[in-house]
Amino acid sequence: MILVTLKIDGFSEYVIRTQPSASCLSSVETAAIALSVLENDDSIKAKLLAPLRTLCDFQLNHGAVVHDNKVTLISEGKFRRKVGRRTEKFLRKLGVEKPPL
Repeated sequence: MILVTLKIDGFSEYVIRTQPSASCLSSVETAAIALSVLENDDSIKAKLLAPLRTLCDFQLNHGAVVHDNKVTLISEGKFRRKVGRRTEKFLRKLGVEKPPL
């Protein structure tokens, strides 16, 4: 297995979905950034993310809300579902304490 990590500034623009952590991106964001880096053309990222921005704007204008990431929700005690083993392992790796429900 090959692991590739993208170092980015900022957060996911897919704000109508709860991301696992602040550093996570959607698949389309990852592809857009990777292609723009490989082609050395920042306009590729903007063109590929325009539909995502439009989707989020539409849904936010029709009742959707901006979501915090799962790590933030858990660390603030606002995540009210059972946390799975993979998430618990991820939290330990980040050094995040999980408050009791």
